[in-house]
Amino acid sequence: MNCPSTCAVKLWSETEMTKNVWGTSKARVALAALLRIGWRIKRQKGSHRTLARAGWPDYIFAYHDKAEIGPVALQKLGKKTGLKPDDL
Repeated sequence: MNCPSTCAVKLWSETEMTKNVWGTSKARVALAALLRIGWRIKRQKGSHRTLARAGWPDYIFAYHDKAEIGPVALQKLGKKTGLKPDDL
């Protein structure tokens, strides 16, 4: 594609496309944040907790309390539970 210098096409670098606003968090902090936004523990077996919230499918939170959850896992957690970075 031949585009003059006035063309409004922006080429994104790989780092700009994959920016993640989530940091890292301990699992107990993430669980406390989920409980604050309306999730409740439906049942628990070991470190696997099934969380429930009206209007959402159940979510299995399977982290030990002291485990560190990385940004990608937190982002996926946020998509499935409605958790936002500000909630942590």
